[in-house]
Amino acid sequence: MEPILSPRLLAAAKLVRQGAVLSDVGTDHALLPAYLLKEGRIKSAIASDIVKGPLQRAEETVKKYGLKSKVTTLLTPGLQGVEEYAPTDIVIAGMGGQTIAEIVGDAPFVKNSGIRLILQPMTKGELLREFLSGAGFVIEKECRIREEHRIYTLICAHYEGTPYDLSPLELLFGRVKKEERDELYFSLLEKKKEQLLQVTEAKRKNGVDAEQENALLALIEKELSEK
Repeated sequence: MEPILSPRLLAAAKLVRQGAVLSDVGTDHALLPAYLLKEGRIKSAIASDIVKGPLQRAEETVKKYGLKSKVTTLLTPGLQGVEEYAPTDIVIAGMGGQTIAEIVGDAPFVKNSGIRLILQPMTKGELLREFLSGAGFVIEKECRIREEHRIYTLICAHYEGTPYDLSPLELLFGRVKKEERDELYFSLLEKKKEQLLQVTEAKRKNGVDAEQENALLALIEKELSEK
């Protein structure tokens, strides 16, 4: 019997490389490492959390599936202390984009082209992309997944060391090739468009300039016109 993953965690699992040593930050139930070990996809895992309760649940999962020799549970904030286990693939999911950026920024050892970051921000994805591009992390790919009534984005990145710029649209939605523009991508565009329309209307009523919002609206509408 294998653990059952939510669509969001299953999408993250698909981005973990074969034979990886996985670091699952904020692991909670350790379902992701348990699933990948049962699938034979990874060699071992570090399941870490900053809170004792989730880590205890993780330890219960590890015991349930007989994985104590393969999973190290670690009570620690972010990636502190994880370096000594030499992870090759790091998953940080279910946190705000700013928090994820701070965790990555506080761990110099991830500035290694051989380490893959798999990041799933709940909010402020634009702040995470801004950090990654400014710090020299190349965003290899992004994918979107719908879980219940929400669309989640997963960002896969590695370090190369050269900062680069992203456009306002790329900061919000990532660099999306034409062939990758799916229904979920256009749904995110539509949602942002509605938000911007509300902001510009409120600013208009209050006599406040909305030049920045209008410029972004124009970019979004152009993108939607190619749907």
